[in-house]
Amino acid sequence: MSLRPFTRAILGLSIFAGGVSGCDDGPTADDNAPATITISSGDGQTGTVNTALPNPIVVKVEDADGDDVASAVVTWAVVSGGGTLSATSVTTGSDGTAQVTWTLGATVGTNTATATVTGLTAVTFTATGQ
Repeated sequence: MSLRPFTRAILGLSIFAGGVSGCDDGPTADDNAPATITISSGDGQTGTVNTALPNPIVVKVEDADGDDVASAVVTWAVVSGGGTLSATSVTTGSDGTAQVTWTLGATVGTNTATATVTGLTAVTFTATGQ
């Protein structure tokens, strides 16, 4: 009696089992969860009071691996100086960014606005009104 067919069967089973244990079932719900929010551009601008700043304020949202997070909801708020934002809630695009236009209030000097994603620490933008 030859052991070759038996050996081939065991070897085939070992390869199959090894392949199954090493399988990746693909992304899970947490693979692309927002982990960081950072200022991308628009911080530190100077503008005329009661006028929109020359550039939008922009944030970037990334997951724990540093990949862009699309469809994250960013909440925006003016904190000081008055003024308005073009939106109070914006969803990130495929590049992980979200932006709003900031119209300064009547306050000369420092104005601040924040952007946050639920569960993350807000980032603060500063602008100077003249």
